[in-house]
Amino acid sequence: NEKKLDLNNAELRTVPKGLLLLCSSIKSLELQNNKLGELPDTIGALAALQTLRLSFNQLPRLPAEGLSMLTQLQTLQLYDNQLTRLPEGVCQLTQLKHLSVGVNRLVAVPEQARGGVRSGGVFWCGGDRPPGAGASSMYCFRWAAS
Repeated sequence: NEKKLDLNNAELRTVPKGLLLLCSSIKSLELQNNKLGELPDTIGALAALQTLRLSFNQLPRLPAEGLSMLTQLQTLQLYDNQLTRLPEGVCQLTQLKHLSVGVNRLVAVPEQARGGVRSGGVFWCGGDRPPGAGASSMYCFRWAAS
């Protein structure tokens, strides 16, 4: 019985902070294909969240502190936004198995993402390339979760 909040295609520009506080037990939050320009730090109140889908929005950044509190997160979809960097907190999400960051404007990758690979590391695939990702139009690499 998965608790899911589906706000896809709702033309949202912001996520009401109070709404996230009221939905603290949801496991899946769907916010794809909106017009979101920011994600509030209160996203960290969703302690049980396992899936966060934010693709097809206008997010230029993610809330570093709030995101790092999502310790149960397994899937993070950020495809087709305006992200220029990912916060270091992404590398602290030890349960993360799927991260989609293609079609963004990434110019920086967290230092931990460039580090060594160990068994159980996270695969990170996408269509745009951060510096040092190689010459192909598709990249896929791993990082060791700390």
